[in-house]
Amino acid sequence: MSELTESDVAARARQFVAARRSATTLDGYPGAVPDSLDDAYRIQDCAISLWDDSVVGWKVGQVRIEHREKFGSDRILGPIFKRHVRHASDKPDMPLFDGAFAVVEAEYIAILNQDTPTSKAEWTPEEALAVVGDLRVGIETAGSPVPALNEYGAAAVVSDFGAHGGLVIGPSIADWPERNLDALECETFVNDVRVGSGGPRNLDLGIARSIQATLESTARRGRALKAGHLISTGATTGVHAARPGDQVRVCFGSDGEVRCQIKAALPLQ
Repeated sequence: MSELTESDVAARARQFVAARRSATTLDGYPGAVPDSLDDAYRIQDCAISLWDDSVVGWKVGQVRIEHREKFGSDRILGPIFKRHVRHASDKPDMPLFDGAFAVVEAEYIAILNQDTPTSKAEWTPEEALAVVGDLRVGIETAGSPVPALNEYGAAAVVSDFGAHGGLVIGPSIADWPERNLDALECETFVNDVRVGSGGPRNLDLGIARSIQATLESTARRGRALKAGHLISTGATTGVHAARPGDQVRVCFGSDGEVRCQIKAALPLQ
């Protein structure tokens, strides 16, 4: 398994950042896809250093079961940037690439109640839930200038900011520590057409595992989490294609509803 050179890492990171800044679609993945998550995170870290915004949390994705042995992980991460976070009460427009990879996901979003140290790289699910002060419902918009990015595999997704686009934060889940999180339900609608249903039970080992994996992965990368940081725990009704102009609505039963409209990403000023 070859390791990318620093020059290779920097070149890929610059291409992703330039494409996102200019809202330009790429013809395909730029160069050879990384062989490992280590190389993929090196590209991601380099791209984060080139992006003019602060990281306020992490989105979590699941690695396909058949690829977990190869990559040595069941979860992957991407950064959530401050200016990409919106609140459901604002009825936000969310930008995604027009003609490239653009999807929406129903999410449960953990908000941390304390800082976490980089010196602690092993957590139990119970310890992970204990650092969560609030659990909210929401929508993640995921996108990439690379069409069909998911088809290139988990390492490709990681390298391009984890394919993160934006996050819409909805209301808090009342009494969540006392509830059976795997019993929570949600449904996703695009243009009033029901495209998926499910809940945290669709995440292997549930919400707690996503938080645990985030705490462990960020610690190993030397990226401390702070009180108030967000963890978007994973797609719970599936990954649903979206285009500019689409209206997205996720119903979380008694825990509320979150809406947004998709718009075409524009070049950053």
